[in-house]
Amino acid sequence: MNELEAKIIGMLKIFGEYGIENITLSLDENEKHVVIEERSNPFIIRTRKLTLDQFVCSDVKMLIQIVRSIKDE
Repeated sequence: MNELEAKIIGMLKIFGEYGIENITLSLDENEKHVVIEERSNPFIIRTRKLTLDQFVCSDVKMLIQIVRSIKDE
């Protein structure tokens, strides 16, 4: 498992611990960005894209803040 995969899996676990629901993390079609989406099946409600470097270098608090800002819009 590389650093990016480990960070994605770790963040999904943390979102669960914080009770942050309906958030998905994925790579875009070019695998150059991590896509953070708020979903209400089957619809995507809001999306943010971070470069791979931005995502890997961001600390947990920053990523949680980004996700909460998506949900608060």
